Amino acid sequence: MINTGNYYFLPKHTMVAQGSQLPTDKLVERILSSGQLSRIDRQQLKSALLDDSITEKELVLIERVIDGVRKGLLDIVEES
Repeated sequence: MINTGNYYFLPKHTMVAQGSQLPTDKLVERILSSGQLSRIDRQQLKSALLDDSITEKELVLIERVIDGVRKGLLDIVEES
C-alpha cells in the first residue's frame, strides 16, 4: 500500500480516498475475487458494520467474507 496524501493505492489498482470507502458490494466483490482480505478491507468492513444505516444486503455480503475467512478461502494479508 502506498500513501500519496489523498489516496491509498491498493492491489488491483483500487483507490480509496482517505475518510471514504468503496461501496460494500464492490469491496466484497474485490475481496472475493482476489482471495485476500487486507487491513484496509477489514477496517472498511468494520466501518460498514458500525454504520446505523447498513442494509440487510450489506450484512449478507459481509457474512460471505467472514465465511470465506472461516473456511480458509480468503488469506488475511498485511501490507508493508
